[in-house]
Amino acid sequence: MQDATTMNRSETAKQKIEAAIRAIDCALTERTQAIVEITTVDQLNRFKAELLKALHLILRDEIPELISHRKLGMGRVITDQWPYNLRLGSIIIEAEQAFEAI
Repeated sequence: MQDATTMNRSETAKQKIEAAIRAIDCALTERTQAIVEITTVDQLNRFKAELLKALHLILRDEIPELISHRKLGMGRVITDQWPYNLRLGSIIIEAEQAFEAI
């Protein structure tokens, strides 16, 4: 059973993860030059799959207790390889950080 703080963090993470999934879907559909230049369809699909796994854990209330088990690894890839001004990267990182903060 979650306490009120954890429930709020879970809801925040859920919302941010859903927003990141929508943003990835949009990027996959629109395939703008900025996106095509820095990432691949495969990478975006892998990020989406990781976010979907995290979302399912939240919905089933099966969030790993250890923070190390909540790290998805996307933020490291994005900060190392993507330009800082790409909004999609920020959205994905915010979702990952929200999941880690539960």
